[in-house]
Amino acid sequence: MNKIQRQRWQTLLELCAPSTPRSVAVEADWSDLRELATAHGVAPLLASRLATAPAALRLVTRLRNQYLVEELFRLLDACASAAINALVLKGPVLAKLAYRDLSCRAFCDLDVLILEDDLPRAVALLERRGYRANLPRKTAMRRRFQAVATNLRSANGLVNVDLHWDLSPAYYHFGPEAGGVWRRAVALDLEGRPVPTLAQLDQLLFLVVHASRHGWATLGHLCDLAYLVHGSDFAWDEVLRAAAQSRCLTILNVGLLLANRLLKLALPAAVIGQARRDRRAARLAEGIAGGFAGERSSAASTQLVRRALAAIERPRDRLRYLVIRGFAPTLADWSERPLSQAWYPIYYGLRPWRILRAALAGQR
Repeated sequence: MNKIQRQRWQTLLELCAPSTPRSVAVEADWSDLRELATAHGVAPLLASRLATAPAALRLVTRLRNQYLVEELFRLLDACASAAINALVLKGPVLAKLAYRDLSCRAFCDLDVLILEDDLPRAVALLERRGYRANLPRKTAMRRRFQAVATNLRSANGLVNVDLHWDLSPAYYHFGPEAGGVWRRAVALDLEGRPVPTLAQLDQLLFLVVHASRHGWATLGHLCDLAYLVHGSDFAWDEVLRAAAQSRCLTILNVGLLLANRLLKLALPAAVIGQARRDRRAARLAEGIAGGFAGERSSAASTQLVRRALAAIERPRDRLRYLVIRGFAPTLADWSERPLSQAWYPIYYGLRPWRILRAALAGQR
């Protein structure tokens, strides 16, 4: 990274920090930062901080998000009428909880957690509303792939809905358990309407596990964490205990160390102190922070996979990650080469070949 790139990165970090006031008077040009901010998923946040940013960007983001929220309300009403329980994940609830403003965080999908037994009825409900699923229709076939959600697209192509039946895949099953979050679920006021979602502590752990699973690929992942913590009053003893019990304490510590270092997130001395004493977390956070600015890899890149693997605490969990990630078929494998259920075992050979091919392509 040259001097100009380093200065641009530092300016972006300064503007995205939770403590930075809106419309700050800094020597920064929107056009100079736009490409970097877009690559890291923080363009709407930057626009809310930088006086030179075009007002149209925030307006477009808010109108797009408002459209998705209104569709979310309709889907929740349909689920309620069909006696299908649903919790809203990420997207609009995270924009509200973390940023307090729908125009500060872009989201493309509506993520909804349902009970696995309700999945066939939920898919059928959305299909009656014009949505189309992108997965094999046979439930037995679907469950044999490594997946925790099925995607459906609206007839007009403007809305993607991910129906989740679990929070994390088997190879990264850390943080809150899907069964427990239903008991602790809360109602969040979203645009004047109560929306069921995860409890505050579950939100935090789910967020860091999700970001870690994708290797902390963008600054947007880190901003979500920093703003959620900055605007909340967490009982940190309870947070650390829950993280340790669900085997994601190192994952949490990596996120806290990165947010503290890059985005100047203020944390209690005891919390940041225990994070720094976590040697695995400290090493990983140092490596991520050092190469963050130039990161352009996709979530499937070798570098990001190594980050996800490095954050796993126990050796047997790391082995499980490697075995399942390397051999267990995924829906991407099915999408590339759809086979009938009788030919399903072939995927165990195709999967490692696809991984190797992608790795070799990334080195060219």
